[in-house]
Amino acid sequence: MKITVLTDNCVRCGTTLTGEHGFSMLIETDGRTILFDTGQSGRFLSNARIIGAPVEAIDTVVLSHGHYDHTGGLPALSAFLSESRGAPPDFFCHPAALCRRKRIRNNNVLINDPGAVLNSYSTTHSTTGTKRIADGLWLLSGVESTAPFEKRRAGDEIEQDGVWIPDLVPDDAALVWEGSRGLVIIAGCAHAGVCSTIEAAIAATGEERIADVIGGLHMVSASTSRIRATREYLEGCRLKEIHPCHCTGFEATIAFAKTLPVKDCRVGWTANFETMPTQY
Repeated sequence: MKITVLTDNCVRCGTTLTGEHGFSMLIETDGRTILFDTGQSGRFLSNARIIGAPVEAIDTVVLSHGHYDHTGGLPALSAFLSESRGAPPDFFCHPAALCRRKRIRNNNVLINDPGAVLNSYSTTHSTTGTKRIADGLWLLSGVESTAPFEKRRAGDEIEQDGVWIPDLVPDDAALVWEGSRGLVIIAGCAHAGVCSTIEAAIAATGEERIADVIGGLHMVSASTSRIRATREYLEGCRLKEIHPCHCTGFEATIAFAKTLPVKDCRVGWTANFETMPTQY
């Protein structure tokens, strides 16, 4: 399995790549080319062109959840697909990822509506639970928070059945790849909590070895006690590596780096999990 980060908050100095608050990754495995999230704009496409990532071969799109910084690039993706070829890819997401989201910033009401794009595709598959995406690659859709220190807090609002309610991110999803060294867990934001996500991956696959955890871990506002409890859990996982990015937060990343094998992860980072990770 080869992965390439197309969108993240951080970029390496000295490149023409650009970052934004968001996440997008290209995954190549089992003859499939899978886009995992789109960031908040079409920037993932411009970065892909610079890197040389084969976005023209995308045959599957998976959304980790419906927030703007993971689905905002859908209109750009739709335009790109209509220009580049006729057959649309398969889209996979939790049903709630199609709902409208509302956030208020500086007295401005901002609406994100991924369903407006996805509902136009007959290849959109709403799924919950565990879904096989490719050989050895699984989607965990609707991950629940099971760790006692990973209670979800509502931030903004989600529209369900015509009513706006607090958004507890019921559509939180992650990808899990079964590798020779153990599981590689890829999270968009891990709103359920990284520990709960790992437990869900173990339960779904029966594999307890964890080779890597990659992506946003949504701890940018986490308390010191939660960061400590998360680190202690991760220490017990005996991770081979961990690549936190996007919404993990500086304090959590620094705390993890004290005892865990934290590695760099930003726009342009690529790894082949049958060989050693490389940097762009």
